[in-house]
Amino acid sequence: MSKPLSHVMDEVSHHRFTSDEYYRLVALGFFEGHRVELIHGEIIAMPPMGSPHATTLTLVLQCLQRIFAVGYVVRPQMPLHLQEDSEPEPDIAVVPGTPADYAGSHPMTAILAVEVAVTTLAYDRDVKGPLYARAGIPDFWLLDVSQRRVTVFRHPRLDASSVTGWIYGESGLYLPGNRIAPLPLPDSGIAVSDLFYGT
Repeated sequence: MSKPLSHVMDEVSHHRFTSDEYYRLVALGFFEGHRVELIHGEIIAMPPMGSPHATTLTLVLQCLQRIFAVGYVVRPQMPLHLQEDSEPEPDIAVVPGTPADYAGSHPMTAILAVEVAVTTLAYDRDVKGPLYARAGIPDFWLLDVSQRRVTVFRHPRLDASSVTGWIYGESGLYLPGNRIAPLPLPDSGIAVSDLFYGT
């Protein structure tokens, strides 16, 4: 009698990639034409970016570039080297310093990470969120494009039930009509309506 597939899969080994192995594959052109990122040693294929995602990403980028004009770099869809087996590419990461500060290596954390979710809401919240929390990113914004709302996660803390051992201790929901201020710039509020098209 054959074993259930779930039992068979338990018996085979899964190769988990390091960031060095991942970049060797990138250099060899393995992922050319595809959006991928390294998460917990697995190479994750991201869905193609549709126009709602691209438009929302552009609006958020413009808002953040206006308020983080000096002393910070607003990086759209660029890697963060969070650990040896994870190099996520948040839709936007705000990091301190200048672009030249990261010429030799990707940032290892950020002061703000933003994900724009059209079809990846659960993945961004439940997989990438705890990863950002473990990296000590104090401020994580998750934009739900279809619902026109932003969930703001703050204050990372230890939690043994999380896959990373970390979660965000606080979350808050922001709707059109509300304003959000990034933690480092509490007087620089952004209107939620400015982050979404058609509102």
